[in-house]
Amino acid sequence: MNHIVIDELPKLDILMDPLLATNPHEIFAEIHALPGHGVFRHPVEDDFLVVTQYAMLKWMTAHKNFQAQDLSRRKLGPPPGTIMGEMTKNHPLFINEPLHKPLHAAAFRAVGWQGKTKLESMIENVANDLVDRLLDKETIDLVHDLAIPMAARVWITILGFSQEYAPPFEKLAGSLVEPLSFAPDLEKLTELDKCTQDVWQILDDHAVDILEADQLNAFQIITPLLEAIQDAGKPQSTAGMLAAMSADAIDGPSGMISNCLYHLLSEPDVMDDVKADYSLLPELWSETVRFSPAILGLHRCPIEDSSFEDITFPAGYNILTLYAAGNQDPRIYDNPGTFDIHRAVKKPLTFGAGPRACVGRGIAKIEAEKAIAALLNKTSKIELLLDEPNWGKAGLARAIESLPVRISR
Repeated sequence: MNHIVIDELPKLDILMDPLLATNPHEIFAEIHALPGHGVFRHPVEDDFLVVTQYAMLKWMTAHKNFQAQDLSRRKLGPPPGTIMGEMTKNHPLFINEPLHKPLHAAAFRAVGWQGKTKLESMIENVANDLVDRLLDKETIDLVHDLAIPMAARVWITILGFSQEYAPPFEKLAGSLVEPLSFAPDLEKLTELDKCTQDVWQILDDHAVDILEADQLNAFQIITPLLEAIQDAGKPQSTAGMLAAMSADAIDGPSGMISNCLYHLLSEPDVMDDVKADYSLLPELWSETVRFSPAILGLHRCPIEDSSFEDITFPAGYNILTLYAAGNQDPRIYDNPGTFDIHRAVKKPLTFGAGPRACVGRGIAKIEAEKAIAALLNKTSKIELLLDEPNWGKAGLARAIESLPVRISR
């Protein structure tokens, strides 16, 4: 076996190119044309790897040895001592086994406590209510008027809160952009810290009332599970764990809804096909997840030397699993840089797999499908008022920032 020797690998500086935000498909095509195994050095972080090939990423994503990243070895991310830094101590994503497994299971149960049928009905009601409120407006922004409020309202309902608490949660939209940027803005990180502190405070202040509520909610699911865990490394409280999960619960679904809507409205053939057959909504979702994921990759760290074919990854090195690049690997997908909802090969890597699969992937899919169905059902025409979208800055978070449209009943 060949151990990865960090210093001998090329640095993937192309990730710093602004094209990563505006046209990542061109960047990924260049990466896949490079010689080697699809393993590189990180453009900013020291002793940090980037993996780009689909097969290797799929193996790594599901492998038990690839645990949470070692935050102490990172330059980027939330600064120490900040509220967002504290959040990482309460999020299952940043916790290793054996504690991760029960926390991950608790998070799954908490977000899906209503069951699939009731969850779908709740999300559909939220979507219809939001679209109804937009119908009398001449122009609307589908990101700020639909996608973000949708994600916030669904999440606070899962938490057990009434809709009046939505605004502070809506401010978490875009909260992953700076922490996942290759060149974070410290002023914006400070602003974000205030938003996350507000959300954590709300959850703390109302924890007792929500726990005693007649209606089942995420607080009531997670609290006894946390109390049963006897480990000093567990989240400090139910409020802390749910606050840490809130940024993902708002940013992920709202970003994916926005990106789905953009591809629906900017591709005439896609709009015609979906309007003629709503059963293609899952195909629209799947191709958006592959082609324009709201999060381009995550971080892992092997706790033991781990080998894939003839390559051995040494224990202790952080790895950026660049799922978005794997999703456009020409070894797996024909014409990977083309958006095609009729694509035969699906199974994008975006939401992970195995023991660390994304907790909210199912809910995000339902939110996008219900939001789009409500919009199409209640309008006769949607005119996109946008020539070139703003995808924000280069980094691992990528969601369209504004989607102005004119709608007709």
